[in-house]
Amino acid sequence: MTDADERKLTINFSFLEKGKYKAKIFEDAKNANEYPSEVNYKEEVFTNIDSFSIELAKGGGFVAILELIEE
Repeated sequence: MTDADERKLTINFSFLEKGKYKAKIFEDAKNANEYPSEVNYKEEVFTNIDSFSIELAKGGGFVAILELIEE
């Protein structure tokens, strides 16, 4: 979660062990500053050499649930 300021956050997945991971991502919608309950859902695949950038709304946040899908 973030405070009253919008921000862009980059997550480096180098902490992951070798393999492919499916990420279930819940993130602030583009209009979340006006409508805080608006949330987007998407799925992406990452490895430990990837990074992910996310824009957080005022008072917003995100959740990523990672699941190993291939070693």
